[in-house]
Amino acid sequence: MEEITGFDKTMREIFDDLHGRLDCIEDMFIKTYLGPIDGGYVWEDLFLPNGTLLKLKYKTVGYLASVSNGTIKFQGSSFSPKKLLLQITGDHTLDAWKEFLVCRRTDSAYTRADRLRHEA
Repeated sequence: MEEITGFDKTMREIFDDLHGRLDCIEDMFIKTYLGPIDGGYVWEDLFLPNGTLLKLKYKTVGYLASVSNGTIKFQGSSFSPKKLLLQITGDHTLDAWKEFLVCRRTDSAYTRADRLRHEA
């Protein structure tokens, strides 16, 4: 079999290059859409700094909101956690603390909001 000319990158080099580009895109996204590092949204006794992501899975569909310039943004509008949950699900009986997963800029994984609330 003939080797493909011009393809001298190993899979590791390709991964490293892609990972570097994703880091750059992520940084650009945060600076452009999530606002400055200082500031954030206060949800009762839990502080969510700008750049925090709130994730919700409802009926097999994933939804993602972010804290930007001190507000929770979803599809261009600002919401409180409860109003966002209601907007997405239409269900008044759900508890936003138990439904939302939170990932702050300094977190390495998503954590349920009620767990963060108890740690605050």
